[in-house]
Amino acid sequence: LLYDEPLAGLSEDKIPDVLDLLGRTRAKGTTMMVVEHHVAEMMPFASRIYGMRLGQMPNESLNSLEEIKRVLI
Repeated sequence: LLYDEPLAGLSEDKIPDVLDLLGRTRAKGTTMMVVEHHVAEMMPFASRIYGMRLGQMPNESLNSLEEIKRVLI
């Protein structure tokens, strides 16, 4: 499944509902690709994290918020 910013525009009280749905989907073994600005919220669901900055993607998977900030900011 491809999710394009599933948390965008949601009120704060609805975000846990969407995160729960993503967790249940992942637990079933479904492959997901999620494009999202809320990186910290998506990290628990990710086996790999990639970032894009100015149209460029690093060649390495990012494993922590510190790495994401170092590479992308």
